[in-house]
Amino acid sequence: MSRPASTPIEDYAVIGDGETAALISRAGSIDWLCIPRFDSPACFAALLGTAEHGRWLLGPTAPTEATASTMEVEHARGVTRVPADAQRIVVLDTDKLDSLCALGLQGKIVGAATGADQIAPSYLGRTIRAVPSVGPFQTPNLEQIAGLEPDLIIGTNFRQEQFYDQLNAIAPTVFTATVGKTWKENVLLDGKAVARGGAAAKLMDEYRSTTSQLRARVDPARTLSVTRFMGEDLRIYGPDSFVGQVLADSGVTRPEPQQLNGAADRRFAKVSTEDLSITDGAMMAVCAYGQSGRDRAAEVMKSPLWGNQSAVKSGNAWAVSDAVWMTGIGVVGARGVLTDLDVMVT
Repeated sequence: MSRPASTPIEDYAVIGDGETAALISRAGSIDWLCIPRFDSPACFAALLGTAEHGRWLLGPTAPTEATASTMEVEHARGVTRVPADAQRIVVLDTDKLDSLCALGLQGKIVGAATGADQIAPSYLGRTIRAVPSVGPFQTPNLEQIAGLEPDLIIGTNFRQEQFYDQLNAIAPTVFTATVGKTWKENVLLDGKAVARGGAAAKLMDEYRSTTSQLRARVDPARTLSVTRFMGEDLRIYGPDSFVGQVLADSGVTRPEPQQLNGAADRRFAKVSTEDLSITDGAMMAVCAYGQSGRDRAAEVMKSPLWGNQSAVKSGNAWAVSDAVWMTGIGVVGARGVLTDLDVMVT
């Protein structure tokens, strides 16, 4: 009587304890086993027959379908089909760098747009510092991007709107609408673009938990000013900025002028170095963008007007990282701000 051919003997591994042994197929099925000794009757004997002769296998009870290699993502420029597991990603803004690092995907970034100083945010570590630049945020080098052979590009309509069609011709491209004000939504969309939507949502849950804990310790009577030197400009940052939202989520009170009430743009405002009352608060966080910003800060801080601010006089003016507080605009940057706040305001 004929029977179905069994698995070839050379496709089995042997596991034993000196008293008995099991033959295990490549599929993970125990097809031969005598218990408790080698000369005992076989309890699994599929090796000599079929599965009905006895085997032990942990696996699906029904055929499984292959996982899809692509998926659709809805974003600022429509719906795009992207790889389900992108391996070569180009990112065109620092918030996307932050998002992918938070998701543990920094090793898959092959190129990144950079700011005027052509330096990636230092707080994201050495792996990101080694990523090749593909040009400025507003004018990425399309030829260089194509040469990297990406399978996914992530950018923003705010900075690269005019390049979308050309980028999408190189590789599937996903755009967020803007930066800063929508940073929380952007983290979630960045996560979806790399098939990590659930992980991105978990990151934001952890952020909300941390801000809630910090809020319970913050003294709302103490105001915190946020001041930034950027080239020749001196800026204050309002409630719609990235850092303004992190401060609000943490229950930190802002000086009234920095609420920017009535302003069309409540992200930031330029102020005169001749009227520093607008930059003052019970506490102050100060940062500078690039070498030109640091040079300007050094100059202004020598003036009597700067030294006369209450935060400066009381020793509550803190130098903070511009990369963390301003340019990162993501969940890793937010963690850095929260770590600083835990020292400054509690």
